[in-house]
Amino acid sequence: MGDLLARAPIPNDAVGYVDFLTGLHMTQAAESVATNASLVFGPISSVAPGYYYGKNDIAFMTNKLWERIEYTADGECLGLLVDGDWTQRLNTEHRINLTAGAMTGASVAAVGAAAQPYQQWYAVTPSGSGEASLTLATSSVSAGSYAYIAVDVRGSGIVQLGARNAAADAYVNVNLLTGEVVTGAGAVGQAMRRRDGWTVFACVAIAVAGDVQPYMASVAALTTAKLGAAGLAFAARAPRVAAYGSATMPAPGLWPHTASSGKADDNLTQVTTMVADAADFTCVFRARSGWTKTRRSAGLFLWSNSGNSGTELRFGADNTLFLIDRNSGTPRWSFATRWKPETIYRVGVSRIGGVLSACVNGEVATVDTGTVAADATPRLLRGFDTSANMWSGHLQKAIWWAEGRRQADLAALVEQWL
Repeated sequence: MGDLLARAPIPNDAVGYVDFLTGLHMTQAAESVATNASLVFGPISSVAPGYYYGKNDIAFMTNKLWERIEYTADGECLGLLVDGDWTQRLNTEHRINLTAGAMTGASVAAVGAAAQPYQQWYAVTPSGSGEASLTLATSSVSAGSYAYIAVDVRGSGIVQLGARNAAADAYVNVNLLTGEVVTGAGAVGQAMRRRDGWTVFACVAIAVAGDVQPYMASVAALTTAKLGAAGLAFAARAPRVAAYGSATMPAPGLWPHTASSGKADDNLTQVTTMVADAADFTCVFRARSGWTKTRRSAGLFLWSNSGNSGTELRFGADNTLFLIDRNSGTPRWSFATRWKPETIYRVGVSRIGGVLSACVNGEVATVDTGTVAADATPRLLRGFDTSANMWSGHLQKAIWWAEGRRQADLAALVEQWL
């Protein structure tokens, strides 16, 4: 009986608990489990569901919307998207409801009832032999930029991705049975196989400033030109749309990867923490990396002082993980752990004075930073540069304690709770 928790699921001695896979979030002070914003994280009731923010606890955004809780094409929850590589250009309503888009020669309807907005599939059914498309709306994009579109699709026909405000015959056609890709007018495309369908990527040049007007269409054949004759019905989920000044197609994944600060609206921005900045603390968390094969500088954790002082736990240019002091640029510890795409990282970090301990996927290290990190502010899944050092992937779970733990105890907490 002694192992039973007094206030499940939070450990008896912890101060905060968040689990984006189950939706259970709580603080020890609240002594209850809920998904509302008065606790750690919760959906904002005044805007469309699917956006999350924290309130006076782990993190919150000021006048911003949280990015989305994401799912695989097979319905597996990935967690809260934390991505320094992306600004979602889709208008709010169109991000979570494809029926809000404009239909031409087709009908669009939700398939079943999903538990979360980004789990929802929508059937796009042609109503004739002519054009059969679903067009969404975005914020304004400059002329000469490139629209990057990523969408989950499934079915047995040919789906075309593109933008109406692109070159006259720019498109990406994908065979949903074989994954074969055919493009037109300089467009670039890729398809990644999922257990249930495909994730399809398209990059197209934008001709005129304004709404990109990204679209998905049923087409008759791989050689069908832009918005040509209709083929079979297909299903899709809410896509992401970004804009960038280069036509270079990055590796499949959370892209484009750039150092632009313009994507800050969709970043994980931590303003306050579960514990006082200068206090000892422990945090264990589970993060899932994105799809990119390489991700230099992605931050797992930051102890941030004012200016350039502090310590980062982040990946380097060769994808190796290390603890590094910001002001000196000298790694204090290099781990054998490397960045890998679509990988779970089980992490524990702790501070006792200026002594920092870290445990990542069973590999542990302790360093004495002296005064460098003794009173530094904890920041989850980021580094000093909020654009270049932001994590690219998902936060799944995090638990905080208002006390430091030694290396062995930290490893035990990671093993027990993650």
